[in-house]
Amino acid sequence: MTTQEPTSAAAGQPVADWWYGMIRKELMLRGEPEAAAGVERMLRATLNQEQQQQVPSGAAQPAPDGGEVVRSNADETFTLSSSLGDIVVRLNSATGELISWIIERLSEDGDASAPYEELLALGSAVAKPPPDAERTQAGYEVVGNTTIYRIRWEHRQEGLQVEGDFLEVLINAKMGKVFALTRLWRVADPGGIAKWR
Repeated sequence: MTTQEPTSAAAGQPVADWWYGMIRKELMLRGEPEAAAGVERMLRATLNQEQQQQVPSGAAQPAPDGGEVVRSNADETFTLSSSLGDIVVRLNSATGELISWIIERLSEDGDASAPYEELLALGSAVAKPPPDAERTQAGYEVVGNTTIYRIRWEHRQEGLQVEGDFLEVLINAKMGKVFALTRLWRVADPGGIAKWR
């Protein structure tokens, strides 16, 4: 029987903590102490559950030479995920329906590199405008130090604008990502009270 020995890092402390420590050291060597201080907040190391469930630690596996290999913690694999920063979500307190969300990190470093048709298709797929939506704006604009692509739809019912109702999508064309969506849309009822849709 062949045994895989755990590395000193895995033997001495959890692998995730070891990773965080290595990344912190690398960032300090690069002269980025602020980034080093926020490693645990911005990165997450997660044990791959599929491997953990398929082959429990210490279980024997067949080896290529016909013997057995005993699995130790050293061969467990982790996925390292990074945070995109804060995501702000607004919900309607009465109905729980989504009003808006924004991922500010995705808005950074935008440019006007993508074709209009591609961005219209992306924005429409995310916003899913209803049949009574009329697109009133679609184009690039400069906001602060970045360029964004804005698509806006207004709510029209029987040819009249429903005041205050709109859909809006903001896109970072360089990344090809929607970074914000706002949806204020009600079902107009001429004989009663407007309801959120």
